[in-house]
Amino acid sequence: MKRSKVFMVRPVHFGYNEQTAASNFFQSDRALEKTTRSRACKEFDGLVNQLERAGVEVVVKEQKALPPTPDAVFPNNWVSFHKEKNRAFIYPMATPNRRDEKSLSVVLDLISDWENAEIIDWSKYEGENLFLEGTGSLVLDPIQEVVYASASIRSATELAGKWAELMNKTLVLFHSADQNKQAVYHTNVVMGVGTHLALGCLDSIQNEQERRKLSEFLRIRDRVLIPISLAQMNEYGGNWIELHGNDVPLFLSSERAWKAYTTAQKQIIESFYEPIVANIDQIESIGGGSVRCMICTVENASTFVQ
Repeated sequence: MKRSKVFMVRPVHFGYNEQTAASNFFQSDRALEKTTRSRACKEFDGLVNQLERAGVEVVVKEQKALPPTPDAVFPNNWVSFHKEKNRAFIYPMATPNRRDEKSLSVVLDLISDWENAEIIDWSKYEGENLFLEGTGSLVLDPIQEVVYASASIRSATELAGKWAELMNKTLVLFHSADQNKQAVYHTNVVMGVGTHLALGCLDSIQNEQERRKLSEFLRIRDRVLIPISLAQMNEYGGNWIELHGNDVPLFLSSERAWKAYTTAQKQIIESFYEPIVANIDQIESIGGGSVRCMICTVENASTFVQ
């Protein structure tokens, strides 16, 4: 089993993004701007150190100075890498200032050792008001040719279907909502999928047929499904990722999410994984995203399953 390789962006210009707040109920502007950036960088560096100590290969890129991109710490939304097919996707982003995060030079650098690599840029769909925000919108299944998507303004069903067809995946589409009946903005807030277990907020899916179908796919090959509550989803309990380092499968989540899990849930997780728990309170509270959003896999964990 090989190590995971991930790409991350250091948040030197991190801050509250008013443009994304309209569809992201996780965001808060409670912190003073003058302390936000230094604390976010400290949290980021701490997470990088944790991953490297665990054996994950981390490629860190510095955020562009201009124009201002307060959410650059979440690169998984604008790009994804699929080495098994030698493809990289650049995605259409819903908010204008997030589109400035994209960097073709970064993508080219990260795939410089790939043979016959293909870059598929879907930025043109922004002009049609169609958006698909990377592995925020698309959650890939590592043990079956399936991709999951929760429909929202940031996750157009047309593009999710087009992506699935292009990548020869079965699309499992559903609709999820928070306690206020608002659509959840990203699929990876609702759920995360690994080789051994899946965590998902089935309570957020009102349609019984969609909920049953999702549950059936997630339980494939005796994989354990851990249902989480709406309250746990609101603490980023669904926003986790499986990585591999030092021949050990890792369960990466935030400290906020980990505290929200029950003792029984933690015991199940620890029976399969070595937990990596990151303190990123500032990034979560101000940015409205958690650890999964910060991690862009260059060589996905699913590539390494033997």
